[in-house]
Amino acid sequence: MQRIENSPDSRQKHLTMIAYGKTARCALAALCHLAQFYESGTLRGSQKISDAVNLPQTLVAKVLTSVSAAGIIEGMRGPNGGYKLTKAPSEISVFQIVRIFGQDKENDDFCPMGPGWCGVKDHCPLHDTIQKLRDTMDTALHSTTLDDFAN
Repeated sequence: MQRIENSPDSRQKHLTMIAYGKTARCALAALCHLAQFYESGTLRGSQKISDAVNLPQTLVAKVLTSVSAAGIIEGMRGPNGGYKLTKAPSEISVFQIVRIFGQDKENDDFCPMGPGWCGVKDHCPLHDTIQKLRDTMDTALHSTTLDDFAN
């Protein structure tokens, strides 16, 4: 019988298969904040965003750089610089934000029984339930936009 790893670290790692990571959550919070300023076109600096969403400025700045590279926001340097969304909040899905920070391959092939079960042997008893949860999560991430948070 295969040993099931059940350390706190392994449980936490496997729970991320449905919940996205810290950087994706940070990006979502920062972009929700920027969505509030879309209509006015107001630029927001990483420090102001950091203060508003109660996250470390260094993390917010790092995340904004990645999101900017993906074209969802644009940044302007200088004393009056900052960031703004490149399109309306209703046109930016949560999925577009989360996918920038991706999940690792092991989490994509998650099985609660550990490696060597689903895809190697018969599916585990939770396989179909977990797949339904993943499908529901994907649908929610695609259909929820920043506009849903900004309003």
